[in-house]
Amino acid sequence: MSEQRCPSCGGDNEPKQVYCTHCGGILKVLSSESAPGSVSTSVAVAARRLRSEEEQRSGNGRSFLSRILGLITYLVWVALGVIVVLVLMDPRELQPLESASISDAPAMVDRLIASSRYAPAVVSQQMINACLRSSAHSAWNSPVTFLPAPEWTGARVFLGHEAVAYTFVLTMFGYSIHFSETFHLAGSSGNWNLVGDSGSIGLLPIKAPFLPILTFLASASASPQEQILAILKEAPTLEIRYGNVVFTTH
Repeated sequence: MSEQRCPSCGGDNEPKQVYCTHCGGILKVLSSESAPGSVSTSVAVAARRLRSEEEQRSGNGRSFLSRILGLITYLVWVALGVIVVLVLMDPRELQPLESASISDAPAMVDRLIASSRYAPAVVSQQMINACLRSSAHSAWNSPVTFLPAPEWTGARVFLGHEAVAYTFVLTMFGYSIHFSETFHLAGSSGNWNLVGDSGSIGLLPIKAPFLPILTFLASASASPQEQILAILKEAPTLEIRYGNVVFTTH
């Protein structure tokens, strides 16, 4: 009978050898088709040992990959948890310094708009916020009856030099989420616009690519003042100062 060559070291061995006499490696492997009594015990033991080592190596590879995927999944859930916490937190921004509330602020603003045809009119930040408070809140009509409609409350403006900071609260499912966005005045006579610069949801800052979504929500919350905003957008002159808006109308 021909000698069998060791697959590990290449040494020659007797045909009946199970382990290599040179390196101790396994020479014969029990095939899956072999009957239990068709091979010697030593060959069967060697085959089981070899399969066990292969399965262990394969298992270690899968285990390592599973640990990596588990770590990635864990980090994703942690990141989502942090985002949710930041979104639900109240930023508690500094409130504007305002004196006693203005009674019937919407009517006063209407009179100022009417008089602005003849001379520049000045609307204070205090008066704007009084108008926002008088509208109480606004809400969407939910298309699905069993889902509550979101409500916008607590809208406020902070007026700076050619800039506006607008904050409001969106309440849904009993949770209140605080939004804020800052704008700068752009455009020209008869075609004014407020362009978003930055924003936040709770304590989570919103990047520029997502500002249009925040602007849409801000516009929805200010919908009760839509007529006044349209008038100001078409104003021949418009200036935003610290605490005041100065404008004229046609």
